Amino acid sequence: MKKISIFLLLGLLALSLFTSVPFVRGEEDTDDNDDFEDASRARIILRKSVSDATVVQGRNVTVKLQLFNVGENTASDIKIQDHLPQYARLVGGSLSPSFDKLASGSEVSVEYTIVFTSGNLKLYLPPAIISYDAGSKDQMDGVSSVPTVNVFTPFQQIQKHALTVGAYISLGFARTPSEWRNLILFVITVGGFFGGNWAVKQYNIATSNRRRAQAIKEVEKM
Repeated sequence: MKKISIFLLLGLLALSLFTSVPFVRGEEDTDDNDDFEDASRARIILRKSVSDATVVQGRNVTVKLQLFNVGENTASDIKIQDHLPQYARLVGGSLSPSFDKLASGSEVSVEYTIVFTSGNLKLYLPPAIISYDAGSKDQMDGVSSVPTVNVFTPFQQIQKHALTVGAYISLGFARTPSEWRNLILFVITVGGFFGGNWAVKQYNIATSNRRRAQAIKEVEKM
């Protein structure tokens, strides 16, 4: 009876092993097919940038959208939807550009122009959203990179240029308003010290001359 039970157990174990092999193999085949399909699709990288990381309120700023197809297939029906950052308005171009196709290994770019209506800001531009057909009617979605900008007021821009010139004049000792204030206070203090010392010397010289002149007069009277 024990022998029959052992043989029965071994038989069930062998049967389970044989029946599980096709199932596992089927999963591996499915994963391989999915990897192949992913590799054969189009894949677009969307990069968003601004003409300058430091801009001035009221002046035109160029925003550039660059598309790179790094996939193995041609992308089609490409649509982009971008959004304005806070305190900005559109003055040229479109926030919703589109392209019919973008071949594998190709790139294309589009630009639009905005103006900031307020200054003294540091802003993150919102990401642009892209959708496209990656091949075999597979719809793909993505977002762009997120650039940052510092928005100066016109006065801050003038101050920045003045500080740049001042840094050269001061040999790099004064680069910020606070450093210039400290430098001016230092110059005034040093100037006051030497000026006061000069004034004391002049007073002593004048006093000595008066005494000498008085002594000469006294001698002449004798």
